[in-house]
Amino acid sequence: MAGNRRSVVKLVALGVFAGVAAYALTSAIRPPARRPLADSSATLRARTASFELHPDAPLVTVRSHDRAVGRDVSIALLVDGAPHPVILAQSPRRADPDTLVAAASAVIADVTVEFPIELRVDASHDTMAVTAGAPPAVDLAGHTFALQADMASDGQPIFVAGVGPVADRATVAGTSVTLDTDPHPIAIASAAGPISVDAMAGESQSPGEPTHVTVTSPTGESGAEPLAEIDLAMGASSAALWRDVAEIAGTPTLPVHGRVTGTAARAVVVGRDAEGRPQVRARTGEGGAFDLDVPATVVDWYAAVEPGRASPLVPFAPGTPRDLVLDVSPGGNVHVTVRDADTHEPLTARLLFRGVDGTVDPSFGPDYRASGAGPVMDSLRGDVVTPMPSGRYRVLATKGIEWSIDAKIVDVAPGAVTEIALAPRHVVPTPGVLGCDLHVHARPSFDSPVTPEDRVLSLAAAGIDFAVPTEHNIVGDYASAIETLGLRGVLSTVTGVEVTTLSKGFGHFGLFPYPPGTPVPPFKHANMMAIFRAVRAGDPHRYFQLNHPRLPKGIGYFANIGFDPNGPMSRVRNRIDFDGIEVYNGYDIEHPERVEQVLRDYWALLDNGWRYTATGSSDSHRIQFHWAGYPRTMITVDPDAAPDADAKPVDPLVVVSNLMKGHATVTSGPILELSLGGVHPGDEVATTDETVRGHLRIRAAPWIDVSRVEVVVGQVGGSYSVAQTFEVQQRPTHVGTEEGPLAEAQARTIRFDRDLEVPVGPENGWIQVIARGDRRMDDVLPFMPVPPFSFTNPVYVVRRPAAQPPFPGAAMPRGVP
Repeated sequence: MAGNRRSVVKLVALGVFAGVAAYALTSAIRPPARRPLADSSATLRARTASFELHPDAPLVTVRSHDRAVGRDVSIALLVDGAPHPVILAQSPRRADPDTLVAAASAVIADVTVEFPIELRVDASHDTMAVTAGAPPAVDLAGHTFALQADMASDGQPIFVAGVGPVADRATVAGTSVTLDTDPHPIAIASAAGPISVDAMAGESQSPGEPTHVTVTSPTGESGAEPLAEIDLAMGASSAALWRDVAEIAGTPTLPVHGRVTGTAARAVVVGRDAEGRPQVRARTGEGGAFDLDVPATVVDWYAAVEPGRASPLVPFAPGTPRDLVLDVSPGGNVHVTVRDADTHEPLTARLLFRGVDGTVDPSFGPDYRASGAGPVMDSLRGDVVTPMPSGRYRVLATKGIEWSIDAKIVDVAPGAVTEIALAPRHVVPTPGVLGCDLHVHARPSFDSPVTPEDRVLSLAAAGIDFAVPTEHNIVGDYASAIETLGLRGVLSTVTGVEVTTLSKGFGHFGLFPYPPGTPVPPFKHANMMAIFRAVRAGDPHRYFQLNHPRLPKGIGYFANIGFDPNGPMSRVRNRIDFDGIEVYNGYDIEHPERVEQVLRDYWALLDNGWRYTATGSSDSHRIQFHWAGYPRTMITVDPDAAPDADAKPVDPLVVVSNLMKGHATVTSGPILELSLGGVHPGDEVATTDETVRGHLRIRAAPWIDVSRVEVVVGQVGGSYSVAQTFEVQQRPTHVGTEEGPLAEAQARTIRFDRDLEVPVGPENGWIQVIARGDRRMDDVLPFMPVPPFSFTNPVYVVRRPAAQPPFPGAAMPRGVP
């Protein structure tokens, strides 16, 4: 868990307070419809709050005595990772005035076992501990246990101690999580140690249904006493909450009192530990005053007022008798220009403002606005003027994985205008290839607050050439936004939809092009046969893709149908005759093990003779967190394009057609150029030789790591294996001015360039190339703890003619309704 925490600490920006979390739950622990309390004796009372237990429902209502804040929290016991609701009996048993006893049932060794659950309130601290005990005379050896609490965020900021604010679909670990339900925040922690926190946009939910955050206690095993514990707290104020949270963890506290100056508005005060991790977040009171009890490990402080104003970082030890004064007075202005270093034309790009030498990152607005989302800002015309707090900053300009990143360190003084000129270079040439994001969200998707114009700007700033608006069960169209922003010829598009099944919730499916004004395929109480029938009717150019097949929380289709890549395909009873599979989804971008799992699914299907286009897309729902364009699918539209040829407009249907043929690679960093047997990814090479010869070149921008290459070979009717592995000499990250003529700068991006001789088996098969980097990209890009990863679509090796096999569950070839 500690390693996971380290990997996500950089996910958040210091000084960013617009973290809006959303989370889609499994039905096993989603709060049920509210029912009236049958017995007032099921209420436990503390100083500020009451904890109301609902008979026959896994539900606790945390409510302040003044009725200003109330929130339902569902509780479940996880046995070997599976949730089992904690239910209070109709006639609740009260062990003492501060304790109620409930139960959770689970099957152990084919026997239903009832686990005792104790709910105890600490009236002096406004907390309630939930503990799971071991049932008597039951062998629990080999099983694991945890408690899980879930509550709706309703758009309130979510702060994880040790991480900071989190946004949609974050999976992080920390000592506590706080929901900023002003004036009485709610916190969840565990006396057993660090908790894990999942925040996920509720794609599988109906429009209007609240989004959720789920907290899981540390995992316990047989013999632990108790098996698991999780604690709920409600504070009299955001300042008063932190003493209770620290005492849950058994951490001594010391007082910190002070005030925020330079503003009449309420500010937010943040305390960080010696490693720069935010540990405490509280709102100020009247006149900017604050009075906190915090762990002694909190050593640095700053205050902020949205948007974009923050105090300097101030060292201050808890227990110091004097006041801590944090000043957020307005600073100066910065004027940033971004130009292509070689053409000198204004450049649509993303700007990043990072505080250095004790300066805190600025925040220009909430996490869904391209004009300013935390310390991120997308510039349409390469010219930005913005106010900034006084301090020292590193300002960077990026345009995605084909470009260098230019950066400068500047000092912003009160009342002054600071001029900054940045000039990235297009150092990774991709003639005849388009960078594409085939799965991305904005309004009218019910779980994305991003406007279509802001989404289009974020895509262009990431260097995306072609994008599909895959809105949930609504046809998305970027044409108007592209015209409004004047980006015709920069970004091309087709209309699209993401079929997001409701009720049954068995999966999400991308479909494009799809004509506006046409009813979308059935998604309510539908089956796959009905969806396929609607998809395959009409346009022969329509592309149908399985999205994020292993995404958790009941969203991934392969997970929902129990697809087993190691089992016989004859057991698959569901339709899987898609045109493509989204192997690399943006919500897996910092978890390569999840991508590897989907790759194993994909390889198993290839070994059974089926062919799908493998794609990667961002599935982005926000601006600041989870960037559009990472990962992306690089679609080849002209394999014979000259390296110095001027880009020409491409018919969007040609892009879709080449995608359907598999003429593509997938990447979050390295760019792969592969030819084998004279053909390219997606094509067939007919040969009787024991090896297939070809060439592989890998390019990467100077800020992207490449460390090794793998060549995977599979056989129809056989199995796949890594046939070859090559180590790549790593280079230090380079950010800043890229020197020399453009041709020299482009030549420096070549990381691997050699001929290949790939051994192949006696049967028809396939070859796929994978490139990886070890160094994650958040050493340059904030909120992007992404290990660079890329792969080609397969080159299909044909040893003898073979008919395309029917798809399981369909009993017919792809494309036949």
